[in-house]
Amino acid sequence: MPSIPILQTDHEKTLDIIFAVGNGYVVQHTCLKNATNSLPPNYLLAAATKVTTRGKLRKLDVDQNYPKETSGEVGCFSTNAK
Repeated sequence: MPSIPILQTDHEKTLDIIFAVGNGYVVQHTCLKNATNSLPPNYLLAAATKVTTRGKLRKLDVDQNYPKETSGEVGCFSTNAK
């Protein structure tokens, strides 16, 4: 994957990316955040990915160092996520 200019900074970044196919049956929701072990100026990204088909969870893959909410949940998958 090529370099993403928005990530070339000394500030923490969070990206929330959603891929959907044209028929609306498969949705892949990928969140990128600074990993829990990342330090400036070389931030390390961690990913959380959820794939659903017709609203049913098909795959959930969360990097071990992905920062989670205090409840232990992946915040970007919440319906209340901003």
